[in-house]
Amino acid sequence: MSDAVFEIDPDIRLARTLPARVYSDPDLFRAQRDSVFARTWQYAAHDDLVKVPGQVFPFTLLPGALDEPLVLTRDLSDQIRCLSNVCTHRGTVVVEGAGHEQQLRCRYHGRRFTLDGRFHSMPEFEGATNFPSPADDLPQVGLGAWERFLMVSLAPAMPFEGRSRRCARVSPDFRSMRSPTTRRGPASTS
Repeated sequence: MSDAVFEIDPDIRLARTLPARVYSDPDLFRAQRDSVFARTWQYAAHDDLVKVPGQVFPFTLLPGALDEPLVLTRDLSDQIRCLSNVCTHRGTVVVEGAGHEQQLRCRYHGRRFTLDGRFHSMPEFEGATNFPSPADDLPQVGLGAWERFLMVSLAPAMPFEGRSRRCARVSPDFRSMRSPTTRRGPASTS
């Protein structure tokens, strides 16, 4: 096997160990982080952590690899969402602990966001022109669910439902993969 190409022979008898640099090369780590981990669906949390409207649960996606601050919310219309937990103004973490909130508030300059991530207000900016814009909203992150396990992806290579269909062909246990639902209907996954 060449160091430049990682081939896997379909015949397991011809299996070989990956080159040692796969486990220690910082450039390969960054490439794997960006092309594999950021583009695939990762476990985030159990849906019990946001079981009632107003609940928020901040977490870091894949600490030590992606290190992406995210927050799960169940908004006031009972939709589960995953949002960036970084303020669009100065990059401060918005939600510091789990709890119940009517809206999200950045502690740095007081920017407020609705639980679906839309910018709501900022002190002393009431008369500013062209403000706010969609760039001021907290970005939504791809969200899916398998049973009650919430899965997220920063830049999904395929929709969660596409992944679940592929898994269902392999194992009947994966047939219940779905977008997160409320008690009344499907949740937003955008």
